[in-house]
Amino acid sequence: YITVHPDNTFTIVAQNPETGQGIRHTLPMIVADEFDVDWKQVKIVQADLNPKYPSQIEGGSTAIPTHYPRMRQIGAGARLLMRTAAATQLGVPVAELTTGSGTVKHAGSNRTLTYASLADAVSKLPAPDAAAVTASQKDPKDFKIIGRAMPQLDTPNRVDGSAQYGLDVKVPGMVYASIERCPVFGGKAWTMP
Repeated sequence: YITVHPDNTFTIVAQNPETGQGIRHTLPMIVADEFDVDWKQVKIVQADLNPKYPSQIEGGSTAIPTHYPRMRQIGAGARLLMRTAAATQLGVPVAELTTGSGTVKHAGSNRTLTYASLADAVSKLPAPDAAAVTASQKDPKDFKIIGRAMPQLDTPNRVDGSAQYGLDVKVPGMVYASIERCPVFGGKAWTMP
């Protein structure tokens, strides 16, 4: 769900399809807030259909209630991994570390590490325990992104026409079909001779 880039920017996967309701923007906002990065540091990429992303549906206004708890856990788990790697590197307890804007800070020694500088160490850590992730989630009063109006990162692509939708897909040998219905009530299907 999260890719950490060397310039301390982050790509977050939008797992659900976007058809105008803003979910491509909203689900990554939840991850970004728990991960504790600034929205201006985030890029979004649309996920392909893949079973590793549960419930990749569009419709029914269910994406937020369905995915909100898991998106928070993904962001909080990634933040916990960053703090764990920083604690090892700095030789301090995890509890003494804070995060913000894609950095881990140790106030006692006035040292700061970027998430990018910790990415390699994090890649070698085991996934954190689910209970520890839940315990590390932010108090909603500390949200900086969730519940606030944030610029939709893909608006320029929709405005200039470069956004790609299912309708835009063309493949070699593509054929088109449409459903034909009987034009009269009570009519019956028939086959052309």
